[in-house]
Amino acid sequence: MNFIELCQKFISIDSTPQQGNKDLAVFVSELCSEWGLSSQLYFESSDSPQNCNLVITPKDMQKHDGGLLLQTHLDTSEPGVYALWTKTNANPFNSSIYGDDLYGLGAADCKLDFLCKLIALKAYKDKRFKKPLYLVGTYGKESGMQGAIKLIRHGQVKVNSALVGEPTSLQLVHACSGLTHLEIKIPFTQQEKDYHSEHNNTEKSQTQSKVFHGKAAHSGYPIMGENAIILMLEYLKKLPEGVVIMDLAGGVGFQSVPENAFVEFDISGDIENNMASKVIYLVEQLKELEEDFQNYPDESFYPPVATMNLGTVTTTNDEVIISGSCRVPPAVKEPIYSAWIKSVANICETLGAEFNIKEYRKPFMLSSKSEFLKKAYELMLTSGFSTSLIKSSVCTEANIFNRFGIESLVLGPGKGIGNSYAPNEKVSIKELHQATEFYKKMIESNCV
Repeated sequence: MNFIELCQKFISIDSTPQQGNKDLAVFVSELCSEWGLSSQLYFESSDSPQNCNLVITPKDMQKHDGGLLLQTHLDTSEPGVYALWTKTNANPFNSSIYGDDLYGLGAADCKLDFLCKLIALKAYKDKRFKKPLYLVGTYGKESGMQGAIKLIRHGQVKVNSALVGEPTSLQLVHACSGLTHLEIKIPFTQQEKDYHSEHNNTEKSQTQSKVFHGKAAHSGYPIMGENAIILMLEYLKKLPEGVVIMDLAGGVGFQSVPENAFVEFDISGDIENNMASKVIYLVEQLKELEEDFQNYPDESFYPPVATMNLGTVTTTNDEVIISGSCRVPPAVKEPIYSAWIKSVANICETLGAEFNIKEYRKPFMLSSKSEFLKKAYELMLTSGFSTSLIKSSVCTEANIFNRFGIESLVLGPGKGIGNSYAPNEKVSIKELHQATEFYKKMIESNCV
């Protein structure tokens, strides 16, 4: 297969969170055998058998400590509504090309970045390496980046520096915001549960429902989207007091601005302290908390302040579960962040709700004195890329590697803002080729 055919093959293999990255990892491993590269699949017994880390090296490389890690996650976000993928014939796994743009789920974030790195490594497969080089495809993009964590904790690689794949339009990122994954469980009252049971068992009982449509976006840039869950909650404010919520649903992941939401309710109910009033109170209090974010700006980031996103809402027999994220730039110090989290906990306590922090990744910034940064920057200059170093509101595996003492940078082809986590995700074919050539230079400069 030629390069474009490989791109289309990568896109066609479903590696969404529900499916896992195994099928794509196995395909790449078989490709490595054909190309004369060594590969190893690491499955974790505590995780889904559909997920694994894929570690690729030149066949004769000496595997001592140090060297360079090229890392990209092989899993993608969920595609959302297929019908909105108008450039791929309503199938996000059916890649298409319009001019220089290649469309499909994972085109920019980040399957094809991994392919670029793989082709770059192939070019040096017969070279003698002075330092180790690892190309790794991880998993867990939407679930705490568990693949990246276990890659280091289990000693699958031992390196000094890492270049992490993320769509940055080939700009070099040396700092990333932190990420908190929040979950709030609001219980139904016993009166509401009894009402649900009686309603469901009564013949010819009726409810009303309404669907809300927003605009999907990455939660790191909520201003680029329109949150359908927020639209739904604004609608709930207009309903009579005492309304009974039967079902709330919306969103596909905590890191996405949801494009769809749904509410089913019975307007004839008359229940005090009901679910609708609790959810409305929660969101109003969170909005007030967001106002305090404005007091701690970092103009070197975009957005320049911390952000909050309600990503999903689901309903069970006992409760409504809301998940979301908060992104915090390095300028926000730990005491301020802790005060914000305590405020959310207090709000939940007032509602009798359960509050959990599912994960927390600290922000990071690589020092301008770093030799790894200086070397990468020089290669940027010789490659004709943008010479500005940028900071990103997207939390990446670099946040994790930095915590383990690995100097990390982030770069990749394609736009992130307004492109990833949205229908009709695309990448420039020209940028894919440019990225491949840059990765070759990084390999030669650091390892050959």
